[in-house]
Amino acid sequence: MNDLASASDSPLIQGRNARVYGKGRDTCPYGEDTEEGRAWMEAFEGRDTLTTAPDPEADRPSPPAQTVPGETG
Repeated sequence: MNDLASASDSPLIQGRNARVYGKGRDTCPYGEDTEEGRAWMEAFEGRDTLTTAPDPEADRPSPPAQTVPGETG
């Protein structure tokens, strides 16, 4: 193991980078049945929570409907 590993060595970051830069899923350097391979593929497909930014609008309630005086709804 490399004692000087950085975050970019993470399978999650590698998978995200592959997706962002248009690489194919066949560029995954890990075996399909390994923890690293699953993490890489999860990030490549955008299903991970570490490299995918949450949608700030997703949990925001809709604003109340506005009424115009004199109109009936």
